[in-house]
Amino acid sequence: RYATEDVVDTKKLYEYFGSPPVDDDDSVLATMVGAVRWYGFAVDTVQMRALAESCKAQLASVEFSYNSPDVCKRMLQSLLSETEAVILTSTKAEVLREISTWRVSDVCDVCFGAGCVNCVDGLVPTEVAHPAAVVAARIMEARQLAKELENYEKILQAGRFHADFKVIGALSSRMSGNSGLNAQGIKHAASVRSVFTLADPWEVLSGGDFDAFEVNIMDAVYKDPVLHRELTSGKKIHGLFGSVVFHKPYEEIVADLDLYSRAKRGVFALFYGATAFKLSNSLAINMEEAETALAGWFSKYSTMAQQLSVLKDRFCSMKQPGGIGSKVEWRDPPDYVESLLGFRRYFTLENKICRALFELAEDPPKHWKGGGRVVRRDREQTQTGAVRSALFGAAFGIQSGILRAAGNHVIQSTGATTTKNLQRRLWDLQPYGVGEWHVRPLNVHDEVMC
Repeated sequence: RYATEDVVDTKKLYEYFGSPPVDDDDSVLATMVGAVRWYGFAVDTVQMRALAESCKAQLASVEFSYNSPDVCKRMLQSLLSETEAVILTSTKAEVLREISTWRVSDVCDVCFGAGCVNCVDGLVPTEVAHPAAVVAARIMEARQLAKELENYEKILQAGRFHADFKVIGALSSRMSGNSGLNAQGIKHAASVRSVFTLADPWEVLSGGDFDAFEVNIMDAVYKDPVLHRELTSGKKIHGLFGSVVFHKPYEEIVADLDLYSRAKRGVFALFYGATAFKLSNSLAINMEEAETALAGWFSKYSTMAQQLSVLKDRFCSMKQPGGIGSKVEWRDPPDYVESLLGFRRYFTLENKICRALFELAEDPPKHWKGGGRVVRRDREQTQTGAVRSALFGAAFGIQSGILRAAGNHVIQSTGATTTKNLQRRLWDLQPYGVGEWHVRPLNVHDEVMC
C-alpha cells in the first residue's frame, strides 16, 4: 500500500505544481547520478593504499585528540582572551576556519586604543598569526587527514569510486557530495588526483574546467565597461586588483607569486561584497590600506560599484541614516535573489527573523524596562537600551549574511546552472535503457570529467 501511495502522491504533486515539463536538466541529472553511481569509476587501488598508509603515519604523529571537541576547546581557550573566547561556541569547521585567519593586533597609533576609522575597536591587525590561529589550523589539518583516510578506506573496500551527489545540493543549485563520501571534496594535489583514474582500461577519460569561470560571470553580472575592456585585452583580474592594493605596476604583480596569490584571495572576497575588515584579513594588510584599496578599485570601476550598491540596497531591510546609535528604520526587502539564468534563492525565513528582532527591539516588553546602566566603550546605556542594541546587532548580523549570500548567488548559481547544463548535454549521448556505456560524466564544481 505504501508503495502504491508513493506513485499516486508523486503524480498528485506533479499536477499540483502545474504539470511542469519533464525534461529539465535537474530531473535528467537525477537519473544520471543514480546510474553512474551504480557502475562507479576506476581507481588505482595500489597507489590509493599507499596514500592511506601515508595518512595513518601523519595522524600517528598528532599528539592531541583532534576529534574530541572538549580537548580542542580547552587547547584554544588557553590561548584566547575572555572577549575572544566568545566566538568559541564549538570546534566545528566554520568556527576553526574563522579563528585560523586571526592575527595578532597592535594598539592603533592614531587613536591609542580609543577607536577610530583606521582601526577596529582601537586595534590594528599585524601579519603575525594569533597563537590560537596556529592551533586551529593544526586541528583542521588533522581532521582533514582523518577524513581523507576515511574516504580512501571506503573506496578501497568497494574497489571502485561510487560517487553520489545531491543534484540541488546547495541553495545556489550547485551539486554536492552525498552518502557519506564527498566526491567534490577530494584533494586537488596531483599525487591524489592521479589515483582517481576514473576510466576503465577500454575507455578514454576526457574533461576540463571553464576558463576564468567566476571572473567571466562577474563580468556579465556587473557589466563594467572599463573592467570588460581590460579583461578582454588579456589582463588577469588578480593582477589588476593587486596593482590597486599594493600600488605596483600590473606586470610586477603578475610576476610576484606572493602578491598575486594574496590579490587572488582578495578578488574573490571583493566579488561577494567584502567589507574593508574582511579584505584586510584576506590580504594581510591594515584597515586603512584595505579602505584605500576598495576606494581605488570602485573609483576606477564605477559601474561595478554602482551594481554592488544596487544589490546591497535591495536586500538592506534596516538602515541607520543618522549613523551608529541613531534610530533604525525598516523597509520590506525582496524575498529572493535571482541568478542570470533564473534560479532563485529565497530569504523568506531570514527576513521574518530580522523583522521579529526589529519589532522586539523597537518595542520591548514592559517588564524588560528599568534597572541599572551599562557602560559601553563609547557611551553609557540603560540596561533596556543595551538589550535593544544587542537585538538590533543580531538582526544586522543576519542582514549581513543575506547581503553576502545574495552577492554570492548571482555568480555561483549562474556557474552551477551552466556546468549542469553541460553535464546534461553530455548525458544526452548515453542511450536510454540497458546498453553499453557511452559516457559517464562526473561534476566537480566548475569541472566536468567524462
